[in-house]
Amino acid sequence: GMEGTSHGPVSRFEAKVNLLECKSIVTSGYQCMLHIHALETECSFGELKGLVAKKKDAGKPAVKPKFLRQGQTASLDILLNSPVFIDRYKDAPQLGRFVLRDEGVTVGVGIVTELFE
Repeated sequence: GMEGTSHGPVSRFEAKVNLLECKSIVTSGYQCMLHIHALETECSFGELKGLVAKKKDAGKPAVKPKFLRQGQTASLDILLNSPVFIDRYKDAPQLGRFVLRDEGVTVGVGIVTELFE
């Protein structure tokens, strides 16, 4: 439907993140800066829920990773230090896309897949 941002601000959301550049492996608890539309806020990775399979691996069961490496795409929870108004990508593509940065480096890009009140 056309709910848009009828929900309140959230401090946790589920996302699909493509790790572009990171110094080493990334685990739950990793902290970086989240840039989403006009906002910039500190965030940390919550539960790593699953790797998004490459085309050739489609159909294999999702495995819960213990860590992520550069070049992988994963479904995970992102925890925010302060609640923000965001939208799921499927509801509002321009509001549901974000960039993760760490010390000036673009660590990853992602889309918001689910919101938690």
